[in-house]
Amino acid sequence: MDLEKAITTQEQLNDVLKDRLARVKQKYADYDELKANAEKYADYDQLKADLEDYKRQVDTLNSSISEMKQQHETQVNDLTSKIHSYEIGSVKTKVAFEYGLPHELIDRINGDDEESIRADAESLSEFVSRGGKTPPLRSTETKVDTKRDAARKMLAGLKGE
Repeated sequence: MDLEKAITTQEQLNDVLKDRLARVKQKYADYDELKANAEKYADYDQLKADLEDYKRQVDTLNSSISEMKQQHETQVNDLTSKIHSYEIGSVKTKVAFEYGLPHELIDRINGDDEESIRADAESLSEFVSRGGKTPPLRSTETKVDTKRDAARKMLAGLKGE
């Protein structure tokens, strides 16, 4: 209908209002859907804030996990080195007793593996076993008189008479 014509009857007014209502209804046809979406995303800002909080918590937990992992690795390395030193000490003790070395000489044995420890213990045991046979400080044999010594003794005996 043209709005330039005058509305003279109730039916014409109803038709104009129907057209107008139809256009408005068409314009707001998706209003219910938009309203549902708006309600659905009404707490978007709160969810976004919660997400940021969770991200901070995750970062904090990751950093503490990294610190704990580093402490754990340090502790494992320390314990591994202690175990290695105990194993080396045990091997040194076993090898020292095999070669008959006294307990005091166990710390003198050097080496990082059993083969080098055995070689050092063997050389040390040879040294210790040789050390038991020390040469005398002076000759223990009696002197044999030579002709010259015999002549001196005879002259000394003649002078004394």
